[in-house]
Amino acid sequence: MEVLTKLPPTLAERLELEDEIRYPASFDEFWETLEECQYKVEYHNGQIVSIMSYASNKHELLTAKILGIFFKLFDGEPDYYIFASNGPILKPDKTGVYEPDAYIVVGAPQLFQYDKGKNANTNPAVVVEILSKTTRDYDWDEKLPAYKQFPSVQQIIFIDFQRQKVSIFRRMEIKNQWLNMDFFEAEDNIPVLDAEISVKELYRKVSF
Repeated sequence: MEVLTKLPPTLAERLELEDEIRYPASFDEFWETLEECQYKVEYHNGQIVSIMSYASNKHELLTAKILGIFFKLFDGEPDYYIFASNGPILKPDKTGVYEPDAYIVVGAPQLFQYDKGKNANTNPAVVVEILSKTTRDYDWDEKLPAYKQFPSVQQIIFIDFQRQKVSIFRRMEIKNQWLNMDFFEAEDNIPVLDAEISVKELYRKVSF
């Protein structure tokens, strides 16, 4: 892993470096970096994290599919707001700023404004990640525990793009308890808030 004190601003320069780069930074330094960079940058436990993952056709298709399904199911609901990865989410304790592939806010979005034009939602209810080869370990080992620490998060969805598999984590009524369910079959229906998503519909046109 390369030792840096600052990330290059352009995507072309970033592609010349290693896939994963991390270095210590303050919360304020992260927002300055986010404003400068042309690519995805996150903040996790006092570190700026940049993991370059090639956006394969399957990854982009699954991202588009889950967003389309969310809009079909929830856009008519006045209190449901659907966001893509360009909108970051912020842990209330300010130890993490992440850009999931999709997320849903239930109720009025609560925004943290660092500066003019720089906002992050603090109350996501559903968070979705499309797993890729380069981000899989980071998503499972670091982002999943972080997402569970958002008081507003009720459900976390991990969608695999290497095989037909969806893993969900639903918050239970007992503190710090989560129900994990995995879905593999085309006939399975995935519960999301008060609706269901068909595995068959989600993975339609996705080849392995």
